[in-house]
Amino acid sequence: MNSAIEQHHSLHENIVHTTENRPYSMHYTELTSQNTCALYLHWHAEYEFFYVAEGSITFILNQRKFVLEAGHALIIPPFILHQAEKDPNTSCAHYAFVFSPTYLLDSVSDGGYLTYFYQIQNLEASNIHPITGETIWEQHFLSLLKSLFSFYQKPIKSSELAIHGYFLLLCQELMNHFIPKPLEPTFTKCSNQLLPALNYIHEHYNEEISLKQLATIVYLSKEQFCRLFKKFTHVSPFYYLNRYRIQKSCEYLMSTDKKIAEIASLCGFNNISYFNREFKKYMKMSPSHYRQTIE
Repeated sequence: MNSAIEQHHSLHENIVHTTENRPYSMHYTELTSQNTCALYLHWHAEYEFFYVAEGSITFILNQRKFVLEAGHALIIPPFILHQAEKDPNTSCAHYAFVFSPTYLLDSVSDGGYLTYFYQIQNLEASNIHPITGETIWEQHFLSLLKSLFSFYQKPIKSSELAIHGYFLLLCQELMNHFIPKPLEPTFTKCSNQLLPALNYIHEHYNEEISLKQLATIVYLSKEQFCRLFKKFTHVSPFYYLNRYRIQKSCEYLMSTDKKIAEIASLCGFNNISYFNREFKKYMKMSPSHYRQTIE
């Protein structure tokens, strides 16, 4: 867990970042010349695309300061303390698109597309810098972002697919130009070899799954499988499995009124105490607290 987050649980943003049970939300804020606080100090478990539509904002991300002018954007990873200030003599306006990792995971869970999910998931605050339009790809990214925010407050039935489409195009730009590429030359080969095991996890996460089962699916020994899995995903097979189960449990907590014990069972956890511990490890809060924040 991020050490700053451990010290500032009270700064967790108590806002529901969903839109009709979809795992994202879009926000627009206008500030007059009388305001100095453009964004209060907080953190959340979601990613965020932040875009300045008007004026100038000083953004503070993990104690790093960035001056964002109108037309600039910033990518904010999960669990990172951030806030923004503005000159009291000017007005400004900004948009935010806040989305759960499940929004991307559900989009790219088939085949080789998993490669993309892992690259974006490993985006770190130390790699963040403003997107200002100085290069052609940044200009394209900012244009796509403006198109995404054009759907602010439009009915979900007439805009959902367009929002999802622009979201994936934005992720593609980040993959191509913003996020550091994996250093391993065998990354794609490794990912393809692991796909049957990853797909098995996605289809059978609610069942008991052994390391031997997963290794057998890809014709490797348990030791070889663990090494390859860690090289590709940067986590162990069971860390990945439990994280996927927790992501699925979040969907149940958001979209159903099922009891937590039932959700735990539906997601492959036979012990409610273990489920509660794992949920808190990944989501930084209890299942009941998570459900309260989205109600």
